[in-house]
Amino acid sequence: MAFTSLRYSDLAQLKKTNITSKGIDLYTVKTSDHITININDYAQKILDKYSEYKSEDGRLFPVPSAQKINDYIKMAAKQAGLELEVVEAYYIGDKRYDEVHKFYEIIGCHDARRTFVCCSLALGIPATTVMKWTGHKDYESMKPYIEINDDTLKTEMEKWNGKSLKHEIIRAIDKFNEDKLKKVCEFVNSLNAEIA
Repeated sequence: MAFTSLRYSDLAQLKKTNITSKGIDLYTVKTSDHITININDYAQKILDKYSEYKSEDGRLFPVPSAQKINDYIKMAAKQAGLELEVVEAYYIGDKRYDEVHKFYEIIGCHDARRTFVCCSLALGIPATTVMKWTGHKDYESMKPYIEINDDTLKTEMEKWNGKSLKHEIIRAIDKFNEDKLKKVCEFVNSLNAEIA
């Protein structure tokens, strides 16, 4: 789900016939939207792992109930030490109440869909492309899935400092052969001579 944006309901119903040369091709259970999701390498590895799986109804995976998957995710998150405290606020009338939970207590399978959206956007994939895969009709309906982590915010702000451009230049220079590097140095030296 984290590599395809599929909801649990779509994953549970996924059949071999949904895998085409274009990718995962299906009508979603929740909204009946027709979507096609291109298959990335990570999703392909999972498909390959279950390529020999056989079921009477043609399902692609042995998918446990949503509750069981949520239980497994919570256990894995606890085992991984995901103990960040999360504050959930809610209102009754005009009075605010805050509940504090450990992250592993509240994570669930739908967070995989949110992970796909956030990671895709962080990788620079345009929102319009992500919406094609997820089936969201507009940016407003996808917005609740978007959480930008602190590292991404810091990286984006660093663009103001020109560090991103410097890294691109350094990467390009690393690919130069000796002749090309000499030409660049000669060019820079000629500029310095002109300025002097």
